[in-house]
Amino acid sequence: MKIKIYYYFLVMFFISMFSRTAFAQEMNSVIENETFKDMVASGELVYRRH
Repeated sequence: MKIKIYYYFLVMFFISMFSRTAFAQEMNSVIENETFKDMVASGELVYRRH
């Protein structure tokens, strides 16, 4: 489970890192995907348990 938590932190780190690049625009379209939202929500639940 810890590996998944680290993965979420890496994803958020890269999103903030490329916030002013064209890469961010592509990531925004991915973030808008409901599947990604559910994945992040489940990750937050896992993080709160530990």
